[in-house]
Amino acid sequence: MTTDHTPRKRSHLEQRENFHVSLSRALPHALSDGRDGVEYQYVFLRDGERVGAMGFFGPQELFAGYPHSSRIYTFDLTLGHVVDDMLRLKRKLGSTDDDFQFIRSLAAALVLAASRGVNSSNNISHVAVTSVEALASAGVSLPAGADALPDGTVALAELITLSKDEGCHRMDQNKLEDQ
Repeated sequence: MTTDHTPRKRSHLEQRENFHVSLSRALPHALSDGRDGVEYQYVFLRDGERVGAMGFFGPQELFAGYPHSSRIYTFDLTLGHVVDDMLRLKRKLGSTDDDFQFIRSLAAALVLAASRGVNSSNNISHVAVTSVEALASAGVSLPAGADALPDGTVALAELITLSKDEGCHRMDQNKLEDQ
């Protein structure tokens, strides 16, 4: 796993497809299992015009630590309709990427958009996950070399913003950059 400490303003997908991912709102939400969560709403723009939108939920967890605590926000992209929304955007943009590669790249753009402007005394992680089942329901196969956890979870992207005291970003390039 390669680590890059340079914060980026736009993801590779945004640059390549000439569009912008904007987190329009993130609101507290109680998940069905009782955990604290967040409702995320994104808008996708090309040349200042709206080309799509999507929303989803995900848990948030706080882990106490020394000298800094960590807050982890997980983007739950495990529902089939969320993967369908991602592929609908792919078609609207006219992307020629492989379906899984586009989903992975869009997930990286989502976590990057959520981390813009983060300034916290805690370390903040944004992690986007889907599942083998959600991909299959959209007709997307997990490519060779991509791994799933035993429960079928597939990690798509992760971005860690270290506390303002540490002042840098750590990105998993295996997940955030196009290969």
